[in-house]
Amino acid sequence: MAKTTHRTRRRGPIRRAAPIAILLALLGYFFADGVIPGLGGDAPRSPLVRGRVVAAADGAPLEGAVVRLGAATTRADADGRFELAVDPLAATDASVTIGREGFVTETVPVSLRRSGAVELADQRLDAACVVRGEIRSASFDAPVAGCRVTARLGEESVDGEVGRDGRYSIGPLRVGRRYDVRVLHPSYVSASTSIEARPDAEAIVVRLMPGAVISGRVVRPDGSPIAGARVVVRAAGRDAVERRATSDEAGAYVVAGLAGGEKVVTVESGGTDGLGEPVRVTVEPGGERTGVRLERRSR
Repeated sequence: MAKTTHRTRRRGPIRRAAPIAILLALLGYFFADGVIPGLGGDAPRSPLVRGRVVAAADGAPLEGAVVRLGAATTRADADGRFELAVDPLAATDASVTIGREGFVTETVPVSLRRSGAVELADQRLDAACVVRGEIRSASFDAPVAGCRVTARLGEESVDGEVGRDGRYSIGPLRVGRRYDVRVLHPSYVSASTSIEARPDAEAIVVRLMPGAVISGRVVRPDGSPIAGARVVVRAAGRDAVERRATSDEAGAYVVAGLAGGEKVVTVESGGTDGLGEPVRVTVEPGGERTGVRLERRSR
C-alpha cells in the first residue's frame, strides 16, 4: 500500500505578527485616549473643577469654604479659590456642593470632562441665620407641641425643629430675604405668616386656633364597613389645606384640625370598592360634625 504524506504549510513570521500588531495598535489607541483608564500607557488624568467662593453681600473671598463632589473634597484658599481633582470614573454630569459655616450651602451642577478643567463662575453664598419663636394655642395661651414648621422661599423649602415646649427654630435661612412660614398640627387649624430672616430678629409667636372635627363611617351600599379607606377633606374654595384620615375596621374615621366653613368629604381609595359621591358638610369653627356617612359604589 502506498504511503500518503501530509505536508503542513507554515505561516511566515510576517503573517503571524500581523494580527498581534493590529491588536497592540488598537489597545494603544484606547489607552492613550483614556477609553480604558488605568491599564497601560499614561495614567488617566483626573478631571478638575476650579472656581472661587465669595460672599454674596460684598464679594469678599470665603477662605475655608468646603467644596465637595462625590468623595473628593477641598477647601478654598485665602482668595476664595479652589481646585478640585475628581475621580476619573465619576459620572459626566455631577453636582458640586459648596458651603461654609454661617452661609447657605449651594449645589452647582457641572459637566465633567475626561481631561482638562471645568471653570466655574464665582460662587456667591448668602449669609445665613436661624429664626426662632414659639407656637401657642390661641384659646388657652399654652405652648403647642407636635407641630411641623416649614419656611418657603420660591422653590426652596426649609423644615424647622419644634420642641415639646412649643419653641421652634428654622434655618439656615438667607439673611434679608422674606419667607412664607406655615405651621401644621393634626388638631389645630394650620397657620401661615411672613418673616424676614435677620440674625437679630425677635422671637416670632404663632398662635393656632383649635380645629373643627368631622367624623363618620365609610360603608358599602349594604351598610357593611370598609376598612383602610382613605378619607380626604378639602375646603369648598381654592388653595385649601387637605386633611386626611384612614377608616378603621369598623369603617370609622375622624378628620381633625379643620377650619370652619363648607367642606367637601371624599373617599379616594381603599379595598376593591369603587369611589363614592363627594359629601358637602358645613362645620363651625372649632366645632364638631359627626355621623357623616360615606358610601362607596361596588365596581
